[in-house]
Order: sequence, then C-alpha cells, then structure tokens
Amino acid sequence: MIPKLRLKYHSGQNNIFYQSTARKRIVAKGRRWGFTKGCAQYVIESMLDGVGPVMWGDTISANIISYVERYFLPILTQLPPNIWTWKKQEKKLLIGNQVCDFRSADQPENWEGFGYKLIILNEAGIILKNQYLWHNAVRPMLMDFPDSVAVIGGTPKGKNLFHELWTKGHTTENWQSFQFDSFSNPFIATTEIHSMESELPQSVARQEIYAEFIGEGANVLIPYDLIQLAMKREPIQAVWGNEIWGLDVARHGDDFSVLAKRHYKHIYGIKSYSLADTMLLASAINQEYHAAIIKPQHIFVETTGIGWGVYDRLRELNCPVYAADVGTKSIMEGVLNKRAEMYVRLNTALKEGLKLPESKILLRQLANVPIEYNEKAVMKLIAKEKIKEEIGESPDHADAVALTYYEEVPASNSDVRVHDGEKRQSDYDPLRECVA
Repeated sequence: MIPKLRLKYHSGQNNIFYQSTARKRIVAKGRRWGFTKGCAQYVIESMLDGVGPVMWGDTISANIISYVERYFLPILTQLPPNIWTWKKQEKKLLIGNQVCDFRSADQPENWEGFGYKLIILNEAGIILKNQYLWHNAVRPMLMDFPDSVAVIGGTPKGKNLFHELWTKGHTTENWQSFQFDSFSNPFIATTEIHSMESELPQSVARQEIYAEFIGEGANVLIPYDLIQLAMKREPIQAVWGNEIWGLDVARHGDDFSVLAKRHYKHIYGIKSYSLADTMLLASAINQEYHAAIIKPQHIFVETTGIGWGVYDRLRELNCPVYAADVGTKSIMEGVLNKRAEMYVRLNTALKEGLKLPESKILLRQLANVPIEYNEKAVMKLIAKEKIKEEIGESPDHADAVALTYYEEVPASNSDVRVHDGEKRQSDYDPLRECVA
C-alpha cells in the first residue's frame, strides 16, 4: 500500500494544478511564490495516479539536479523504495510504470522526438527566449495525447515569447493565464518580501515581485533569493582548492576600489579602498598579498581605465596578477564580452553552492545586475554608469566578486591558461600554508 504523501499547496497552486481544466496553463509569478516546489509535488502525484510520460524543461542541467534533490527526493523518500528510481546521469525519474524526462535549455537538441501527457516548463521567462524550444519541440509534444497538459511558468523577463503565450491565455480556448505576486505565497513571511523589495529598483521589483511584463530592460541576471540563499549558507571549510582574488579598480573619485577573496566556493573577504593614487592602491594590495596565510594563485585586476597602472605595478612587485580586460570579446556563445561572461560564471557558481558573506552592500549590488539582448540575441550587462544612476552607487563590490570568475580556473591547483596568454604553474599548496 502506498502511504499518503505529506504535501501542502497554497490556494494559487491548487488553482493551477487542480481547479483549472485548461490544457495550457501559463503562470506569471513573483520570486519565492512556490512554482517549482508546487510543480514537483504535482508531478509526483500525477505519476502516482498513472499520468505519463512527463517532461520537465528547465534552464540548465545543474538546476535540474538541485531541484530534484531539494524538492523531489524529500517526497519520494516517503514512498516505498521499490516503486521509484532517480537516474541522475540520464536525468530520468521513474515512478511505477511512468517516466519523467528532465530537459535543459542549454541542450536544446535533446528536446525533440517524444510526446508527453504532462509538460512542465520552469523559468519560462528565461528558456523561452529560445523560441525554437516552443515552436519546434514543446508544441509538437502536446499532439500525441488529446488530454495532454502543459504548465508553463516563471518570473517575467521582458515581453518575449513567454509574454505572448501568457497574453494568449486570456483569449484562446483551452488556454488559461495566471498572475501571482510574491505576497500571495502564505508560506513566506511578508517582511522577507518587503525586505527584498526595498533592495530593488522599482522597475525590477515590478517584475521580480509583482510579476509584471514590463520590457526587456528590467531583466536581472542573478535572482535576489539566490543571493540571499548564498549568504545564509554555512562556510565551506576546505583546505584544498584554488585561492583566487578579484580587484575592481575605482574609476572616479566617489567610487571605491574593492578586493574580493575567494577560496574554492567561498567568498570570505571583501575589502574596499578609497585611494585615488594607483601606486598607493598597488602598495596596499601588495601588503595584503604578503600578509595572506594562503597566497592567491591568481589576482584578476580589472584593467579598464586606470587599472593598467595598478596591474603593471603589482606585476613589478611579483604578485600573481592577470589583466582582466572586461571589454574584450567573450568566449561564451550568446554572451557579448568578458564582463558579462564573468557574471554568468558567478551566477552558475551561486547555483552550485558558492558561499557569500552577509553584506547589504553586496546584496544590493548583485541584485541589480540588469541584462539586455541585442538584435542577434546576444546578452550583455547594462553599463556601470547606468547602474550607478539607478541604485546610487557603482557596483564595485559585485564586480570584485565577479572578477574572481573572470576565467574558468580549475578547483584544484594545476596549469591554467589565462586571458593574457601566459601559462604558469603555481607553487601554491593550501594544506602546507594552513599547517604553517
């Protein structure tokens, strides 16, 4: 006998999953509303009731694994172990005779060729920027079964295809659209949401909290709740792994130069300097380097503008500096330059467990990294000057943290080819340094 599952749905979730009879249900929702968790519960209950096959579409493979571990497994462990199997490598969940295939938007070639009775599209505002996924893959999947259902939801990310589908849900038979702000989740304290709202520009809050479709300019790269989660994580006690520093050099008199220190997956130190003289800043960083118990393998120095002077002086002082020219072309497909690239890596690291220090300044700055897309669908970050106009300060702390991801550096000590073309072998031994 299968035990009764201990599940909770709030009224909005219940409306979508169990009261709506529409075959295509489009959900615009604010952050922390509970769409992902609700969908996970609904998928499990549906599969137990004999609904299948099921397909879950999401942003990247790492997110899928995290969602299964966080939302699916705690429920599945309430069931007899002989009736379900999670195949992590294949990203396939089996419950009884039914299967749920998980697909990520970073591998769109894996989406085509199957029909499904139930389809979940998570983070639709992001994944439906690639219209191919809907028109060539998902829409045909719904043709095999006359009673198939698609639940498509996420936080709006401008007026893209997700907005088109949501608009269609107001006028088309067998479609239904929903819009829920973050406050409609009774499981989250309103004080937490108000706190998030106070940290965001009004235009971003309208999108991220109130689920409004207000145009591409309001897109932000890193979700507020992900930043908060990273700040609440326990520190990672690792005596191995690379030590990486990032130095953002101030361009103007009222800005700060900021040094961020990262050991493996832990940003453990952020220090700001109000030094207009580049030689004084270089001297301060040199002192920091020699005072460090664990020496960094790389110090990425932003060399835009006056940063070259700091870089040159630190190199003369034999510090392991590398020029971080954030304006150069990105090696990532669909990303404009190295500045956007390093933030994309930071965003991925946050999803994969990076620990951040608790800092209101860092929270405010990371939550205000707007992105936009050009006519070729290439992503770029809004200029620092515009961010400063919006939030009243330059994102120096956020840039310093992102600079620690300027290049893809292996977790452990090894030869690394970096941006300025040099290849060096570090003599850094974290265990030896810690023991010393």
